[in-house]
Amino acid sequence: MAAIGTTRAQRLITQAAQAGLTAEQIARHVGTTPDYLDMISGAAEGRIEQLITDHQHRQQVIDRVVHLAGLDGRDQQVVRTNAQTFPTAQLEQIAAEADAKLRRKGIDTRTPAERQADAEYAEARASSPATDRQVAYLVKLLGRSRRSGEGGGFISTQGLYTADGGVNLDALRQLTVQQASNLIDSLKGGY
Repeated sequence: MAAIGTTRAQRLITQAAQAGLTAEQIARHVGTTPDYLDMISGAAEGRIEQLITDHQHRQQVIDRVVHLAGLDGRDQQVVRTNAQTFPTAQLEQIAAEADAKLRRKGIDTRTPAERQADAEYAEARASSPATDRQVAYLVKLLGRSRRSGEGGGFISTQGLYTADGGVNLDALRQLTVQQASNLIDSLKGGY
């Protein structure tokens, strides 16, 4: 078995440090010392990478438990300290139960970062142009609406038909995803 070398060993040490692990911890995991990490095999490197991944996941679960405890009015530092003593699988279960309990109380359990990401996604989605699939579906719904003589529901369809009564594809393509979605709901009578 070939040794991984200095560069790969240094990469492991850097990744470990970013995850909150020391060189001593990762070396001990594969039965060596930090001075000899460059001499480990690729298989040992894989075990260290898995250790780092598991540790990162555990920290995310602990952070989730602490966040939920804070929403429930509990001392987050005490919860963080106590969480260190539980296995990851049990922490995942605690997080799931706490999340469900808080949601039943009507509490938004998202972190500020999750709320921000959701808001950015909604904003991006709202300003994105209508998809080809939406446009095609709208052509079908508008054609059906025109033939049946029904209006567009709660949204005006003015400007969506050409002078000869056909569907104005250019106008449909100028809609955003959200506008197209609302128009689809309106034409389907979902109001």
